Amino acid sequence: MNNNLVTTPQLLTLQHYINHHIYTIINVRNPDITPEEKRLKLQSIFKELINNIRVLTTTNEIDVYNTPMGILFQHLKPDIIKIIANCLPKVDKLFIDKGLIYNLEWNIRLFKALQYLKAKDIIVWFFLQIPYYTCVNNNLTFSNTILYSQQISKIREHYKSMLEWLYTNYPEELYLTEVEFVYLSNQTCMPYALSYHDKNNVELLTLYSKLIRKICPWVNYFSPRIAEMILKKNNHYNNNQNTLSSPTTATTTTSPIPPIPCMHGASCISGVSCARTTWLGLVSTLKIRLEPLVVLPRCEGEWCGCYPLRTRGNSNEIG
Repeated sequence: MNNNLVTTPQLLTLQHYINHHIYTIINVRNPDITPEEKRLKLQSIFKELINNIRVLTTTNEIDVYNTPMGILFQHLKPDIIKIIANCLPKVDKLFIDKGLIYNLEWNIRLFKALQYLKAKDIIVWFFLQIPYYTCVNNNLTFSNTILYSQQISKIREHYKSMLEWLYTNYPEELYLTEVEFVYLSNQTCMPYALSYHDKNNVELLTLYSKLIRKICPWVNYFSPRIAEMILKKNNHYNNNQNTLSSPTTATTTTSPIPPIPCMHGASCISGVSCARTTWLGLVSTLKIRLEPLVVLPRCEGEWCGCYPLRTRGNSNEIG
């Protein structure tokens, strides 16, 4: 919902819900409701609250109306946690309210709560987005530098643990379609803030890429026509190699397979991959080395190197 269209009565109703235990309200108003009907009601209310989170949030850190969601989201987390907790039974609410964001058990419980609410988009944003800001101030003192380094390490260790857990336990019912993934991530690249940590991100981006390939099966798409062309070249190359190994045949040379041009810029894909192109699934299918996921020069940008979007013909046509 467009925040500008929220009327005062609607806003008051939403604020009432966000500040009360929604689960109890539904139980009191609908004593004979079935568990599935209750779940649907909770999902509907949760979705409405999240759609208006810019209006309902209590954060005053930054401009909530004009700040891109990629930067704003970490400031919305406390309010989102509060909404999730209010949609759960009392015992679960008390645990989620603790906000133990670096505790694996807490995150698993939160994931299951979001699964219950069928909040695919919040799952991706909450667990896969790297925050841009730390709680350490910007004064360049020795103690602040140490604290900053420790917090960055903590964020990265937690992110790795969550990526590994999600890859193993992500339920098929929450897999994303192409439209869903492109829509929910159209304002940011989830792990983009890793680039500010001044550390080697190969391991984390590899795990992230592996997870995205699993929960978004469509990114493994490749063009049958291009695959056929490259497979023919591979067969021709293998035949020439076999011919070279024969002692009765004259020596011939075959030029190597040229790198696949990146449709985003002037770089090419050979032993590494630009995540924006249609060739992501192709290089995997042809067993060309893909990991670690590396962005080549002149292929940087918001869309490249973090999650694999593909194009159809035109590099400006996403999905």
